[in-house]
Amino acid sequence: MTSTIPNIDLAPPFVSESDVIGSKVGIRPVRKDGIRLEREAFQNKTIYHHYGHGSAGASISPGTAKLIIEKFEENYTKNQEIAVLGSGYAGLFTALFLSEKGYSVTIY
Repeated sequence: MTSTIPNIDLAPPFVSESDVIGSKVGIRPVRKDGIRLEREAFQNKTIYHHYGHGSAGASISPGTAKLIIEKFEENYTKNQEIAVLGSGYAGLFTALFLSEKGYSVTIY
């Protein structure tokens, strides 16, 4: 099966220098100790850490999301509501994979 991509003619946006409020440039932070994938009890909650990918988040987050979900599923059932803190690659892949497994997920 072949798919065709429609030719859409869009006008380029017009942005003048007076429209620019400001700009900042930085580097992606990387944890010295590498990616953090672990479970931590905190008060009456359990936190599953999944961060520290640095600039490699787009390429390795799908795999590390599956690893942290394996740790999570050792202790939890699908009828619980899940909060994912962060909407970078790691958070979005984790939320996507959890929702595909039937969990109720909210991204903050």
